[in-house]
Amino acid sequence: MSNWEQRFKDYINEHRVEEVFDGSGEKFDFGEFKSAEVFNKTSTPIARMINKVKVILKNATKAGSKVIIVTARPDFDDKKLFLDTFKKQGIDIDKIFVSNFIAWLKFLIEKNINKKEQRNPNIRE
Repeated sequence: MSNWEQRFKDYINEHRVEEVFDGSGEKFDFGEFKSAEVFNKTSTPIARMINKVKVILKNATKAGSKVIIVTARPDFDDKKLFLDTFKKQGIDIDKIFVSNFIAWLKFLIEKNINKKEQRNPNIRE
């Protein structure tokens, strides 16, 4: 188990997320979460949010910033179809970085670990 995986497991345990599972053997099937086809066919755009994304993207890129969407979904089985779902709503998804939560958490943990390693050891936190 990698360092970030252990930290994530520790975080989950600390925040009692395991209470969702009562030990009865019940399992959750999130298989459809990976299906870009299901996402494309069943997602219902919220016009106000679509417009907000467009404005944020326009203003952020003009200012030199980046836009990131973090999703709870795992990686989709068809990335092109997933991205096309946004494109058909007029969102320039090619200018947006999309990450799933676990990958984003891994990135943040690794970034934080690297920051701590680069700090001056003579400075007390």
